[in-house]
Amino acid sequence: TLTRWLTVEAPASQVAADGSAVQLPVRLFTDISRRLPRSGTPYARRNLNQIRYIVVSHTGVQPHVALERIAQAHIRRGYPGIAYDFVVDAAGQILRVTDMEDVAQPNQVWSEQGVNLCLAGNFGEQPPPLTQLEAAGRLCAWLAQNLGLTADAIVGLGELIRSDSPGETFYKGAAWKQVLTRQVQLHLAALGMGAVDATRFDELDVQLAHLR
Repeated sequence: TLTRWLTVEAPASQVAADGSAVQLPVRLFTDISRRLPRSGTPYARRNLNQIRYIVVSHTGVQPHVALERIAQAHIRRGYPGIAYDFVVDAAGQILRVTDMEDVAQPNQVWSEQGVNLCLAGNFGEQPPPLTQLEAAGRLCAWLAQNLGLTADAIVGLGELIRSDSPGETFYKGAAWKQVLTRQVQLHLAALGMGAVDATRFDELDVQLAHLR
């Protein structure tokens, strides 16, 4: 279950009564799924071993638009509720918006075989802010590690259906798909080996610098 999965963030420190440092687990995401509107029609269900893709999309609207409004828009399109599994806001906060076993459109590969990660905003012309992109990388690595996927599982929604999401900059210019993929590769290497050559992180820093 999700509660047994490890996060990919460093543990938080807290000082104990004797002055020693105590390492606490870091919560990777906040679950807001129960507060978002639903149509009353239940989501279809799946086993997590059906997931083959980490599907990246964007909301396509201003990042401050409330998720309640987005969920209502999805309901009007015939979905049981919001069609994403996770949303990363502009500040880098990760929100779980449905259970990963929930499927919004079971006859579509992007929904039935994808865990859907959406970044708040429109990235047709500009890439996501670094804070948001780095948070998305941590989430993708956490998902890949626990679902048995590789960085190659990361795809844009437009690679599976006819869609402009997650924006042209995902593939061209800033090409933040490559940056996201590299983040995941480094996170997975760190999880698997316990340490990673610092030069590999330097490579990622260079890529991220191009987005500044």
